[in-house]
Order: sequence, then C-alpha cells, then structure tokens
Amino acid sequence: NNRCEWCYAQRTLSNTGLMDFAKAKVAVQELKKRKVRRIMLIGGEPTIYPHFIELIQYIKQEGMQVSLATNGRRFCDKKFAEKVVQAGITSIDISLKAITEEDYFKNTGSYGLKEMLTGYQNLKDIGFKSSVSYVIVEDSEPKFKEVVQFISNQEITDFSIQFVKPVVEDRMTREVLDLKKMGNFVKKIYEIMREYK
Repeated sequence: NNRCEWCYAQRTLSNTGLMDFAKAKVAVQELKKRKVRRIMLIGGEPTIYPHFIELIQYIKQEGMQVSLATNGRRFCDKKFAEKVVQAGITSIDISLKAITEEDYFKNTGSYGLKEMLTGYQNLKDIGFKSSVSYVIVEDSEPKFKEVVQFISNQEITDFSIQFVKPVVEDRMTREVLDLKKMGNFVKKIYEIMREYK
C-alpha cells in the first residue's frame, strides 16, 4: 500500500506473486524445527497479506513469538488493530516515512501519514505499546531536530533510529552516510536528545 522508492520489495518481490498460506505454514514449520523462537514479519507491507491474522495465530500456536515491521497504515482501522493484538502479536514497529503528508507522498507515493498516526494511536488506545522507527539517510541531518519535535508532539514514547545499510546498487549509495558522517550525526543526535530529557 506504499511504493517507497528505497524499498527492496519493489525490485525483488513485484513479480513473485502471493505466497500460498499452506507454503507459509511449511516455512513456519521449518523455522520451528531449527528452534527459532521469534519470527519477524516484514514486507513490502505484511499487513496487506490476505492471511496475515491467520499467520500470526499459526506462529503463536506453534510456540513462537511474532514481531512486525510495518508502515502502520492498516491499524487506522481500530477493529483490524484489535484483531491483530488478539491474534497474539508480540511487538509492532511502525516505520515513520516522513513528518509531513507532502513528504510522505514524495517518499512513498501515498498519502499515509495521517493513517499511520491514527494507527499508532489506535494501538495505544487498546493497550498495545508499539514502537516507531525512523531511517537516517544522507539528507536526514538538517531535518532531524524537526523529526524529534514531531515525535515529541505526537507523544510517541518508544522511538528508534536506524541507519541505511551500505548496498551494492549505485542509486542507493548516495543515501548512505559514510562512517565519519555517521559518527558526527550520532553526536548531533545525542545533543538534540539531551534537550528532550
């Protein structure tokens, strides 16, 4: 339900079709045999998988925990949020794609910021504590103070940042901070975050 320009799924998963639920169950059984204790559902966007809730229930039934990385948009439907929590999800991390609807559209091809924030609030309202993460790229530094202010204004209490990992593709390398810039940015993050204690 997003078309994030940096997402691997657009390039690698667009022509693979939908995984049959029976195959998904086989994959879960293989992981169980290998003593895996937690499965993280990632995408593209896992919440649009037609058997998403059934898959959570199946993983829980098989004795494993289920984590989710999501854009959070589907949780704007409170009934859906309740079903996911009742199915037994262990943790949910919502990716913050931008702090304005205009930038969200620029980054994802969708107007989804309001849905994401509503989804976060719905989870909070039903008593589920989810986290929000933000990916740091080359142009994040000038905007980061605004991001922290936005997080604070939205009363998001569990927030993490991630740095884009180096990749082989040329179009992505410009977005990755080199180690020196990353170190300087971490120092800046520390200084900004001290203001919010």
